[in-house]
Amino acid sequence: MTAWLHDRDTALPLDMMIANAGIGGKAALAPVSGETSAQAREILATNTLGVINAVTPVLPSIIARQRGHLVLVGSNQALIGMPQSPAYCASKAAIMVYGDGLRRLAARSGVRVTNVLPGFIDTPMSRSLALARPWCWPVDRAARRIARDVGRGAARSIFPLPLRLAIGFGNLMPTPVADAALSMLARSFPVGIDTPDS
Repeated sequence: MTAWLHDRDTALPLDMMIANAGIGGKAALAPVSGETSAQAREILATNTLGVINAVTPVLPSIIARQRGHLVLVGSNQALIGMPQSPAYCASKAAIMVYGDGLRRLAARSGVRVTNVLPGFIDTPMSRSLALARPWCWPVDRAARRIARDVGRGAARSIFPLPLRLAIGFGNLMPTPVADAALSMLARSFPVGIDTPDS
């Protein structure tokens, strides 16, 4: 991948890199006994290292050119640990923090970095979830929002607002209260998760 990206960047210098890699939907749900080591490693290797492996090969040349825009696609779940998907949340949180660090590192070079943290988008991946998808957006609406935020150089593109506010409220709760509320919410999901493949 490094060689391929170097070849592309040499042939036509990159103005923008959109790094998006992910195992999500049903495949990212934890069984009631917790994720296996293999499942957690696969999620982290894909969701976190997949994005980092796309960025690091081209980062030095983008910084040297003192222009460009890195867009890292994560999830609202980077902002809160959900009981039904601990490894998924951790993988997206790592990308958010990585993107924040990159933005601060690259700012002096004029390179922009945007973290995209969407909620549910109506894709086959999210439709694989046998649970509620609150404030789910159609693909075209989400794409327009991301394009708008990236176009204006936003540090973060977070949507939809009601979900962002709900997560923010959850993070402001005392930890025992948030734990109880999220655990109760997870129990109400109509999924019988017994194995990582269920």
